[in-house]
Amino acid sequence: MQVKDILRLNYLAVSPDDTLSFVFGKLGRGKHTEAVVLDNKGYYAGMVWKRALIRSRVDPAETKVRKFVGKPAALALDMTLERAAMLMHNSDFHVLPVLDKKVLLGIVGARDVLDELSGKLKGMKADEVGTMKLNVLTEDDSIGKAVSLFSDKRIDHAPVVDKAGKLVGVVSVVDLLTKYLISARGALSGRHGKHGRTSKSGQDPGERPSFELLPVGNIMERIVVTASPKTSASEIIRLIHDNGISAVVLVSDNEPVGIVTTKDLLYEVAR
Repeated sequence: MQVKDILRLNYLAVSPDDTLSFVFGKLGRGKHTEAVVLDNKGYYAGMVWKRALIRSRVDPAETKVRKFVGKPAALALDMTLERAAMLMHNSDFHVLPVLDKKVLLGIVGARDVLDELSGKLKGMKADEVGTMKLNVLTEDDSIGKAVSLFSDKRIDHAPVVDKAGKLVGVVSVVDLLTKYLISARGALSGRHGKHGRTSKSGQDPGERPSFELLPVGNIMERIVVTASPKTSASEIIRLIHDNGISAVVLVSDNEPVGIVTTKDLLYEVAR
């Protein structure tokens, strides 16, 4: 099967002159996880680069998209899905553009690739394809610590545990980006998350420095899709597709012991 067989024409297109807050507002409200950047003539200019945004200390309400445009590998219509899977694995993007020179023909997403190639993982278990050496956070770890962890370890997800080591949530790059950027516009001003937690600094939580001091528990997702380490890899792909997520936490006695991400699965189906 080739890229042309799963080409998607539905994508979020933004301009280099749009602000970052505008883009992530769109991403947060819709089903899209990536934004394609088109220039004023409608030609492909790149995609918004997520990982660079995590390290930034810019004001998203004032900063233009053009400062954070990435150029991931482009796909061709006649490229095999295995090749597309490897390019996605090596990229920070779960969606890649399909180009004819500078003209955007459409996009291909990781979930679509995995759905089509799931048969290649027949007989494999979750602990064979996932990461069994975890980086975990606690509810009381700061958001700043999570930002540093994601940047330094180049990971996209971290399970969150309580004092007993039991799973209570998960935090992702998407959580950090959307809620971090929203906070810079003052959306957190006057409220402190669902549990009424406040910054240790006593500063306005709408300010970025104090937001970094807030606990991870304020932004983590408490509903976590989990599976046993011995769950089949194909079932993990189904869970990812059906729940619109990019990672499944592996648990034993409600303690996180591993994680299977879209990136892990892409590597396996590409071989």
